[in-house]
Order: sequence, then C-alpha cells, then structure tokens
Amino acid sequence: MYEKRRERPTLLELESLLSIIRLQFSNEVSEIFINNNLEVERSPSTGRIRYVYINGKLVGSIRVQDGRFIPTIDGAKLILERLPYPRKRVIVSEEAAPFIAEGKTVFCKHVIDLDPELRAGEEVLVIDPYGKLIALGKTVLAADEIKAKSRGKAVKIRRGTKKSI
Repeated sequence: MYEKRRERPTLLELESLLSIIRLQFSNEVSEIFINNNLEVERSPSTGRIRYVYINGKLVGSIRVQDGRFIPTIDGAKLILERLPYPRKRVIVSEEAAPFIAEGKTVFCKHVIDLDPELRAGEEVLVIDPYGKLIALGKTVLAADEIKAKSRGKAVKIRRGTKKSI
C-alpha cells in the first residue's frame, strides 16, 4: 500500500507551481506560497505534485487534466485576502447566498457583480454581498454573457462552505 508523504518541493517543482499560480491568479497570490511552510504530496505513479499544503493545511491540488491549481476552501480564503477586488470573484445576491453555500449552482439572475475579465471555464471565488467567501466553482459562461443574460447557469459550484443537512 502506498504511504502518503508530504515533502518540501524541489526548486523546479516550486517554480512550476508558482508559475501556475501567477498565471491563474496573480503575483501577489504566488507570494503566499513562497513565504510559508510549503509542502507537497506527489502522485505515487507519476511523481508529479498532486496536493499542496501550507502550514500543514491542504490549500489545493493540481488537476491532472490541465495542470491547473484547484484551491480548497482554506486555500481560497488565503487567495481572497491577496487578490485585488474584483479579480476572480463572482458576487451573488443575499437571497441566493445560503443555497450556493450548500453547493447549489449560481444562476445568471443571482449575480450582482463579477470580474469583467472572466472567461468560461475559469476557477472563481463566489462571495456574498458582504465579501464573505461562500463557494468555489467554475464559470460556465464569460463575464459579458453572465451580465447580459437573466436566465441560465453562470457558475457550476465545486464546493460550498456549508454542507447541506
């Protein structure tokens, strides 16, 4: 049986991870990964980074299909602190927020504001009108399409901050 081991990344792995973070988010966000106790867990079959930990907490994973960084709720909270408003954010109405926090889909009519540079298929942070993180997801449409439509899916939620009962 494979034993999970967390280790410090090699210099090459660290550079690769930082370039992914810079591409997806920003230089400011990549600083989180430099200044903290960073550990990685590798795939037993390929030896590539699968999970990323900061100070012992799982903050994200590297998606196999495209090599993108997929943050956990803890990771998204760290990213949200460093990312300038409105980058990578979708702000939803107060009425829809509790349902989205449970993992329900974000529909166009519930979007109050969003990053105007978002494209379809991007990882986003879904927040309520007060700036609190409520979910993580992937955009279904581009920002201009979400603003223009009053029907249809805007963000497919990957994980909400609350588990449904």
